[in-house]
Amino acid sequence: MQKLSVLFICLFNLNLALAHLSDDESHRRLSDPLRIEYNKQTKDLDDPDDTSQLCRDTLECVRTQEISDLSGNVIQATRWLAELETDMAVRHSQADLERIYRSCRDLTHSEEVAEVASQIENTHWIHGAQNCNENDDPEMQVESMGMGLTIIRQNKCETAEAPFLYLFETEDKVTLIDTGDIWDESSLYDQVAEIAGDREIVIAHSHDHGDHTLGDHQFRDKENVTFIDASMRDGKHSVYGIENWPEDIGTLDIGGGRSLQVIPVPGHENSSVAFYDPETQMMITGDVMYPGRLYINDYPAFVNSLARMREFSQNNPVSGYLGGHVEMSTEPGEDIPFGNYAPNERSLLLKNSDLEELYQAALRNGQDQDVVTLDNFIIRP
Repeated sequence: MQKLSVLFICLFNLNLALAHLSDDESHRRLSDPLRIEYNKQTKDLDDPDDTSQLCRDTLECVRTQEISDLSGNVIQATRWLAELETDMAVRHSQADLERIYRSCRDLTHSEEVAEVASQIENTHWIHGAQNCNENDDPEMQVESMGMGLTIIRQNKCETAEAPFLYLFETEDKVTLIDTGDIWDESSLYDQVAEIAGDREIVIAHSHDHGDHTLGDHQFRDKENVTFIDASMRDGKHSVYGIENWPEDIGTLDIGGGRSLQVIPVPGHENSSVAFYDPETQMMITGDVMYPGRLYINDYPAFVNSLARMREFSQNNPVSGYLGGHVEMSTEPGEDIPFGNYAPNERSLLLKNSDLEELYQAALRNGQDQDVVTLDNFIIRP
């Protein structure tokens, strides 16, 4: 790696600014527009003669956190800068720079968004039972996460797939992404209708597999329901304004002046899309990325989809990724056997660092297409 002299300019300026300030004062000073402009002028992070691309990316990320509105981010960024300043090995280690870069990108800028992410990360989901005849959990767990986002999880005693469904509420619409592995006896429609009241219900899908679409029949032919078919057959892509599949990014109007961005992500299934909500900064990824066994039907398309998500996340703030299932345990690299009981599931929430790890592993595996086990994923071509 080339020498990192620009890093020392960054460190010198930051240390001068923080040396005599309390946490509150440093937060105020670093958030001041004039101070931000001064940092931009004094830290030449784009000099190709002094800094490699990875180091520029890392410094840019840390600088963004340094001037963030969240004092906690400032404190964390300062620790990273101190680590880069004092540890010679880190300064010359691409792996350590990547570690700091990934961790930096996992930080969230909005307190409200951070609260939603924390709520999702710490929610304990129903997970079935060893004897389902004795299970008294509800058919579905319905959790409001804030900012108009509700997550629904099916009971594993009802279906071993136990998919997650995502519901967005605005002033005039309620939008449900996926209808789950739902049969005739389910109360899904009744629960969604109760939430919706007299608002329009919009049904959309992450992809066209039965464990995400079987509940469609509950909503068909109902009044005040708009239905977007899960497959590509009925003009799904044109509904989202996607003309050049899979390169274009579409939109889904969910009412109240709020829209989801629709990102084509084929690979698991050829009509797969991810939905990004700019309000919560969450991306709903269906089965292309979730903590579990990722079954790939088109490997090159899968890698390209991860690259598309990665590029999107580099240009838009993504606070978390929410997939269709959880199949990994709290033990890194250990999945949970398919069945009706999963007492030790890891968190539903994935972060930018997880996407980066998955993308790099999938890219390296492109030629061999072997089964690859990571902390939070198992790639199964």
